[in-house]
Amino acid sequence: MRIAAIHLGFFYAGGGERLVLEQVRGLRGLGHEVELFAPIIDRDACYPELIDEVGVHSLVPRPPSWLPGRVALAVLLSCLLAPLLVLRLRRFEVVLAANQPSLWIAWVASVVLGKPYVAYLAQPNRVLYPRPVDLQAVSPNLDYRLFSLLARVLRPLVRWTDQVSVGGAAEVLANGTYMEGVLERIYGRAVVPCPAGSHAVPQHELDADRHRGAFVLDGLVIPKPYVLLTNRHFAVKRFDFAIRAMREVPSVHLVVTGAFTPYTREMRSLAQELGVSDRTIFTGLVADSALDRLYREAAVYVYPAPEEDYGMGIVEAMGRGTPVVAWNVAGPTSTVEDGITGLLVKPFDEPAFACAIEGLVRDPARAKKLGLAGWLKVDDGLGHESHCRHLAAALRHAVHTSFQEAGQPALRS
Repeated sequence: MRIAAIHLGFFYAGGGERLVLEQVRGLRGLGHEVELFAPIIDRDACYPELIDEVGVHSLVPRPPSWLPGRVALAVLLSCLLAPLLVLRLRRFEVVLAANQPSLWIAWVASVVLGKPYVAYLAQPNRVLYPRPVDLQAVSPNLDYRLFSLLARVLRPLVRWTDQVSVGGAAEVLANGTYMEGVLERIYGRAVVPCPAGSHAVPQHELDADRHRGAFVLDGLVIPKPYVLLTNRHFAVKRFDFAIRAMREVPSVHLVVTGAFTPYTREMRSLAQELGVSDRTIFTGLVADSALDRLYREAAVYVYPAPEEDYGMGIVEAMGRGTPVVAWNVAGPTSTVEDGITGLLVKPFDEPAFACAIEGLVRDPARAKKLGLAGWLKVDDGLGHESHCRHLAAALRHAVHTSFQEAGQPALRS
């Protein structure tokens, strides 16, 4: 198939951004011709190695970096100019739209060009349907505040574009079973779970020593054993739970990856205040090879974000045989089996969270057993290849249905 993939943008290193880049790479690996489009691209801030490999086409000229709200401007221009911009999609058979406003652009392509599209949603439109944690955290991001303001001022129009573009998709795929339920309640249509997958390492690589020694990463010494946290540095991710837990897990380091933000300064200050700053390492954004090693040699992987939609880091850790500790709520419940592939703790029970981490660090045999079970789950059904085959099947079905509705012979499977 000739597939056009569209995403909101690549201007920070989030799990959703990595997933879309991996989807394009995976679909190409299955023999399809895929091109990726986005309103805005900031290569250096978002997996530069993957962006260079995959290639991303800007829908509109990139605003100057000094311009406040440049992301919001690029996205807004892409939405307004969609009837013209979709002419670039004429040679494609089908569109894969990942999250808003990609669905809106895909819907315009379906009206103007008659192109079918499949929606892939990691979450509902958050400016219309914020979570409690979103409302509690004051975003320092000007672009998000502009999006929220626009949604309030033009709420009926924004809601209509959201509803019509979700409703017009040939199929709506959700990132996991938890998000499947959320989306069905909001949009009132059938949604099919298509959880993001991970690349499972060869089984012999699961035998790395996770408790002795140390290694150097970008000039930083990483002593073992360590607890790993990989996520965007933003208040809704609640790094504070992991940092406070370290008070109860002595002689163990916490390694936090991800690009620095104002939230990083807050978390550094908290670690200093709690007396664990000497055991808390903020690495900054690391290369894929370094991130892979951090996953493979971690004693435990923690996911402290509550109300999380999915949690890409969880399945990435599982694919490296690393046991996971997360809250027993929302997205992690669709990937982690408590006591089998990891540990799920009662939400906001901080002593239990710390106890779960310490228990796995102190019991390497149990940690290895949970890690192996997680690896098997990724290797058998939760892998990236299975995910991409599911995507390809949905896209193929959309093309077939479109041809049949037009009275033309269906394409061969």
